[in-house]
Amino acid sequence: MKTFFIIFLAILAAATVIFGGLAAKSRLDNWNEAKNTCLGEMYSMSETLGGDVTDGIKGAATYAEINVAIRNMNKVNKRIDDLQRLLVSLLENKPFGLPLTKDEKEWLRVCAKPAKESDLAKATRTPSQVTLVQKVPIQSPSGEVIELPIGTRLEFVSQEGSKIRMRYAGTEYLIPAEFAVIQ
Repeated sequence: MKTFFIIFLAILAAATVIFGGLAAKSRLDNWNEAKNTCLGEMYSMSETLGGDVTDGIKGAATYAEINVAIRNMNKVNKRIDDLQRLLVSLLENKPFGLPLTKDEKEWLRVCAKPAKESDLAKATRTPSQVTLVQKVPIQSPSGEVIELPIGTRLEFVSQEGSKIRMRYAGTEYLIPAEFAVIQ
């Protein structure tokens, strides 16, 4: 009976080691899949930026078409920035503290600098204008009520809680934040 119990415990220990190994392999496989998906999407977006989007600008006949193509290019650039930050995060957090391969070190070196520069640019950029997304009635210094139309761009002064302070015709006005987009 004692021999049976020892063998049974040995089998349980072996099963635990096997399942632990499988769980570790699964975690590493998931990490690799995330990394490869991120890289694949970055390569795909880079190709789009190099071809489809720039072709849209070259073939555009009107200002509106050019504007759409440029907005698409900006969306692609933003997505690439997001993917670079994701890839840096994945590479800096490889499971179990495993060392990075030569290729992974190179990707980290290449992607870490642009991702940090992009974060710095976002952090240091100060808003300069607001674009109205709703009609805004304001009272001029002379007492006349003026309705500013949707799409009007105005100088941004500050944000005060749920209000935005903006400047129109040399006078500052406070409007609800939902009436405008800060840019």
